[in-house]
Amino acid sequence: MLFRSNLTELAPADQGAMETRIREQIAARLESDWADLLLVAAAGNESTEMTSSGQSIPASLGAQNILSVGALDDRDTLSGYSNTGKYVDIYIRGTDIRSAVPQPADETAGADDLATTREALTGTSMAAPLVSHLAAEIRLLAPALTAIEVRALILNTGDLKVVHVSQEVRSKRRGTVTSLSPRAPLAELRVVNMARARKIAALIANTTGEDAARLRAKYLVAPYRHGEAPTFEEQAMAAECAAALLPPTGT
Repeated sequence: MLFRSNLTELAPADQGAMETRIREQIAARLESDWADLLLVAAAGNESTEMTSSGQSIPASLGAQNILSVGALDDRDTLSGYSNTGKYVDIYIRGTDIRSAVPQPADETAGADDLATTREALTGTSMAAPLVSHLAAEIRLLAPALTAIEVRALILNTGDLKVVHVSQEVRSKRRGTVTSLSPRAPLAELRVVNMARARKIAALIANTTGEDAARLRAKYLVAPYRHGEAPTFEEQAMAAECAAALLPPTGT
């Protein structure tokens, strides 16, 4: 989704080259000076299943410190507009979110006098900020956690739910409702549980010894991506992480 509006103005061949360059630059930064930055990314509103890393940049890049967020409606139904698939990590409400909308600038107004109104907006770009806020709260509660551990905690404290798929998509401004063709029912989606995430973050920050090690092993090892079985390598890595965090038996 990042840079999408600018990319569509390019010829198809140039579009592909530019997307590749953007992916490479973001990936390089995420591994270097952004290594301890959690990038919470909106999954996109194309109503498609994301199956490759070229869709909805940066949500589909698959980096270990990217958290891709899809949208639910106010009935905990998967919003018809939200992208889905293995590159969408977690879901939260993104439909009819009351938001501050800037009004046209008044030439006589100063920089501190920007007028805003409250409107109900819709989209995965409304869902992602809610998860960003939660991530910031977790880092305040448990400042020793890394970005990757914060991501893991949000995923591991989420609820796995079987949800219906909405057959409506609302415009970002209230009023327009469009029918969509039914998509195949989705199985379990991981849905944010803010209260549980805050509680576990506080426990991790204030618990020591074996209890702390068990909490870290349970909540700070990231699960595999939705829709994918873990590989043998991933299972071995998870086991090694748990073994490193848990004290030896009998001590």
